[in-house]
Amino acid sequence: MGFPEIREADAPPEIADLYSRLREAFGIPLVNLIWRHAATMPGVLTWLVEAAAGVVASQVLSRARLALLTVPPIEHLPTFADAACELPLEERARLRTLVEVYNRGNTTNLLLLTALRRAISGEAIIGGGLSLPAAPVRAPQLPSLPALPSLESLPVEMARIVRGLAAHHEGIADAIPSLYLHLMAWPDLLAPLSRDLTSLFDDGQLVAIRDRLIRYAEETAPLLLPAMTPPGSFPAEYREETLSALQAFAGGLIAEMTVIGTWMAAALDQTR
Repeated sequence: MGFPEIREADAPPEIADLYSRLREAFGIPLVNLIWRHAATMPGVLTWLVEAAAGVVASQVLSRARLALLTVPPIEHLPTFADAACELPLEERARLRTLVEVYNRGNTTNLLLLTALRRAISGEAIIGGGLSLPAAPVRAPQLPSLPALPSLESLPVEMARIVRGLAAHHEGIADAIPSLYLHLMAWPDLLAPLSRDLTSLFDDGQLVAIRDRLIRYAEETAPLLLPAMTPPGSFPAEYREETLSALQAFAGGLIAEMTVIGTWMAAALDQTR
């Protein structure tokens, strides 16, 4: 059984409106998987979007997002970089845009969902941190992307590689990070990326930086909590399920994808 989500193309009007708000607030042309999963639980996506509304455009979150992107651009994806060099310049530019979109989404989600998890857990929202500046910060809208394929639509061998990439990430059940599906627009990059990630997970380098990013998000959460604007109580019947998903994503997967995306951007910059 696949990881439950409501894909953007299948969203009913109320969910589609929330998705539109998320795309506008993040400045990206997609809705990340964790939000699509939240949409499967009645009332949860509404609560999360409303609670986060005052935080997404805050200067504190904007500065913290930039700090997360200062992960050292060490040459950690050599096989991927070599394969990317074979792409035409125009395709490399399209790929760089894709990576920028996911890096914006992942850094925003890591910070925002860490704070939301703590709010749902009962941490005080008012008075727990510093006041946020009043002036909103709107991130510029990033360009559109190729259509996101479903895992079921992929050729058997490509689906196997995508599942192999997802298998690097623990605690996410059958979830497939959307970045890996989007990379099907450049299928020759999947196997090289998989080889690089196998090495990086095995030697612990990626996990060490992941944990550093998670600690930073936890340290930033008290600064974001005072700006939360929840619309009443969280839907009680979905509290534990939501907390479990947020822990798996903000406590692991999203930080890992932030590291991977940052290294992918650095590798692509080297090919210019």
